[in-house]
Amino acid sequence: ALRDPLTAVYRALKAANGISGEATEQLLRGEGPQPRSAALAGRLVRVLTELQLARFDRAGQGLEATENPQRTQLERSAAFTAYQRRLEDGRRFLTNSNTRRVAA
Repeated sequence: ALRDPLTAVYRALKAANGISGEATEQLLRGEGPQPRSAALAGRLVRVLTELQLARFDRAGQGLEATENPQRTQLERSAAFTAYQRRLEDGRRFLTNSNTRRVAA
């Protein structure tokens, strides 16, 4: 589920007014006892940049919110839609697997 982490990262990014280097890593990992994985951080950056809500500079590992972004829906991102579909497929598989196991 990407909606909550996307919101958190985007808000923190806007508040930080652009970051680079280790600050980028810290922001993407998040605060709290369970840091976000590198894979999840990559997904968040991909969706935010795809929707033109953020810019990522690979060379300087910089990330900044775009100025005056247009309001958009997450579903306009092909990556977000693909990740959401994968999540739903996984949940469906787990539900069906558990149902079959209980019935046996």
